[in-house]
Amino acid sequence: MNLGIVIGVEKYKSDIFDDLVACKNDAKIFSDVLRNVKDFEEILYLNENESGTEIKKNIVDFVEKYKDQNVKELIFYFSGHGERFNDDFFYLPSDFDRKKRETTGLRNSELDEWIKTISPKLCVKIVDACFSGTQYIKSESSQEMDLKKSANKYGLNDIYFWFSSRENEVSYAGSEFSRFTESILTSLLDKSGEVRYREVMDAVADDFSNAGSSKPIF
Repeated sequence: MNLGIVIGVEKYKSDIFDDLVACKNDAKIFSDVLRNVKDFEEILYLNENESGTEIKKNIVDFVEKYKDQNVKELIFYFSGHGERFNDDFFYLPSDFDRKKRETTGLRNSELDEWIKTISPKLCVKIVDACFSGTQYIKSESSQEMDLKKSANKYGLNDIYFWFSSRENEVSYAGSEFSRFTESILTSLLDKSGEVRYREVMDAVADDFSNAGSSKPIF
């Protein structure tokens, strides 16, 4: 079976982080497209600015439900703010507070530990982390290395990482959608039948190369 986790965060309680209007739309359309292009047993959809506690509880309940099942593929998608602390990456829910990062944030290593519970044969992580008013590290020497190290630690060997941009590059968003998510979904418009991830990755890489904007990492 195939499973999905889709999270979008639009509004942030802290004045440190700007609201991200496009991220709510990103998660909505990404979830809709997933349901149309592949057969999913269930997609955990969190897109109402849930708190860190709510997001983590929902993920824990979700993986507990499928921990004894034969999971072929798990897709994890996140659109919102993100930060890196020490040697771990945090996905930032709407109530994220740097003074309470463990209770209000979602550690990537914690997420990997939960994913390991269901042992998917393939895991795909797509991170479209638009940011403003915060430092979001997106380089091969920091974020990518941290996520790979965590994946290896928890035995997630067959995994794709898709990041919206590199170190010190802004992840751009239009009035409706984030640029990276829009590019991924647009690449599917002229395709029919089974589509390989490699095809989508190549199309997005070409799109960003021609646009002269940020450079995604795959």
